[in-house]
Amino acid sequence: MKKIQAEGTTFAYWTRADGIPKAIEMGLQVKGLEPFMATQLGTCPEIRLILIRLLDLHIAYIRYLYWDNEQDLDILDDKVVQGKFTDDDFKDAVKTVYQRTVCSNCGYTWDTLVMPPEPYLGSPGLFEKKLAEKVPKLKTCPNCGASLRQLVVKIF
Repeated sequence: MKKIQAEGTTFAYWTRADGIPKAIEMGLQVKGLEPFMATQLGTCPEIRLILIRLLDLHIAYIRYLYWDNEQDLDILDDKVVQGKFTDDDFKDAVKTVYQRTVCSNCGYTWDTLVMPPEPYLGSPGLFEKKLAEKVPKLKTCPNCGASLRQLVVKIF
């Protein structure tokens, strides 16, 4: 784990080798780890766990950076560890949360990563920029093709 700043926002970045955060990390209570995602982190090459702080300075919230461009995140992990990453390494990543998403049309339920409508603290306008880039790639229900009515970027 390494605390970094990229694209104007600060977060703690977990490499694939770092594993899963403990309940208390860096003196902060960690919230948001779902057992489903704990199993996915070791097998999904396009996802990295991050910790962010929002309003309560004593709590760190788990989020997942998701890349859909086949970027080699093992190389990025090495860059982060060595402090040699740049904003360019993160420009195609979006901050996500895990959720079980139910299709309102057919009722099927999917494990998904969703872009939460929260700002990238320290970088005004970054959420809107990333959202505009991802809108054409938002996922629909694999069963019936309907809108999932969420900003779903990945369906497991």
